[in-house]
Amino acid sequence: MFTQTSRAKFFGRLFIACIALYFICRWRANQLPSPSQIMPSLLNDPEQTETSRETFTASAGHIVYTIDPVFNYDIQGMVVSCSTAFSFDDIYHRNWQDHLNPKDLALIWGKNTSSGIYQSLNFSSGSWTAYVETKYFSKHVNWADFNTAQWSNNHLLCNDSALLRKIRQVERGDQVRIKGMLAEYSHSQGAFHRGTSTTRTDTGSHACETIFVEEFEVLRWANLPWRYLRTLTFWSALLSGIACVWFYFRAPIVDNGTQDENEAEVEDLNPLV
Repeated sequence: MFTQTSRAKFFGRLFIACIALYFICRWRANQLPSPSQIMPSLLNDPEQTETSRETFTASAGHIVYTIDPVFNYDIQGMVVSCSTAFSFDDIYHRNWQDHLNPKDLALIWGKNTSSGIYQSLNFSSGSWTAYVETKYFSKHVNWADFNTAQWSNNHLLCNDSALLRKIRQVERGDQVRIKGMLAEYSHSQGAFHRGTSTTRTDTGSHACETIFVEEFEVLRWANLPWRYLRTLTFWSALLSGIACVWFYFRAPIVDNGTQDENEAEVEDLNPLV
């Protein structure tokens, strides 16, 4: 028969095991695919063409935004880093009331995918920027092999619920295609305006592409089994932790003196042999 204390110990051990498995799954789910898994279409550069679209408005978060199209845009690439708006460490979207930009995706394509150099590099994202550097355990990396014109940080603008679901599901390693418009946008709730880069060769704080998304397709998902296991182990750890605490505080508190007296009474009731 299981006592409350033994149940608390069981769920405590299960909690520790699930936490360890969660971090393993999280690490594996974050790995980039090998060059052999890159789709051939990612070797192509983005297509940027003249647009006839005129200025229009779009609503998100009860705010009306003015969208100024600059070029039609079609890009395919592998996600190497991403930043989600209104995350715990993101204060800028809240301060600027920018509800139209749900996520930023840093993408690589062309030679940067086929050569496999990305496997020796570490990519990361800030609220508005993306960074690349050599992995600390990598051997010497020839930066001439990394084409800075074949990677970009893309601010995605979207207010379509179906597209938003797809965009929010995307993670590092996924291969995607984005079609829409390079655009500038602003809103009336203060002095807010963001532009867009129109070339892949610029650098610095204004080198990001701002894309109003009209089509979004995941060409190939990455590490799906590990993502499912990451979710499973997360909830298993949470539930087992709650169960451990529950049974721990429901376990009876036994005073040693009282326990000794109870044991003596039981001995008195035993027949003498």
